Amino acid sequence: MVEDGVLVMKGMVREVRFSDLSEVESELDRLVRAKAIQTSGTWSFSQILNHTAEAIEQSMSKYPMLLPAIIRKTLGQWSFSRMTKRGYMAKGIFNPSAPRKFAEGDSDAAMKRLRKALKTFREYNGSMAVHPLYDQLKKPDFEKLHTMHIANHLSYVEPVDAVATKGKSMTDGVSGRGPKSAKPGQKARGLTGRAAKSKSGKKGAKGSKRK
Repeated sequence: MVEDGVLVMKGMVREVRFSDLSEVESELDRLVRAKAIQTSGTWSFSQILNHTAEAIEQSMSKYPMLLPAIIRKTLGQWSFSRMTKRGYMAKGIFNPSAPRKFAEGDSDAAMKRLRKALKTFREYNGSMAVHPLYDQLKKPDFEKLHTMHIANHLSYVEPVDAVATKGKSMTDGVSGRGPKSAKPGQKARGLTGRAAKSKSGKKGAKGSKRK
């Protein structure tokens, strides 16, 4: 279907869970080796990488906006506790800073930015920023948050070779200078590599509602 001029494929959301950021980096390695990348929802691969990198960067500096303290210290802290017990971030959470429409970008540069943010975060020993919703978090809590946040967004990303094993139809497309990025509904050629598990039957959420 087409939403606001963007072709959106439904039912392409993977179930992705990471226990820590080292597992995130292993998955990024796998995506870099892929011949092409398929995204569902309304964000490109580069948009997803830049968004998750920015979230890590801001946790070590400052977020552009904060919800009122009364919300952060009540609903926010309760939500964070519930999320960590559950072990994953729910989809469809509204984020006012999220991109509204699909836009291609330089996926190589975005990947480097995310990797740099992860490295900087690992080595960071300073004060953590106040989170817009979850308020004051210690670094181990931020690591849990970033791990779940990246897993949430990478569930909308899949190597095309894994998609092709399930009989999907796609055509060539390039996102930036990185791996070929096929828009939903397109076909990619030259597929190699290991297939990844995908959870079918779920609807892809709009990018503007992702956390």
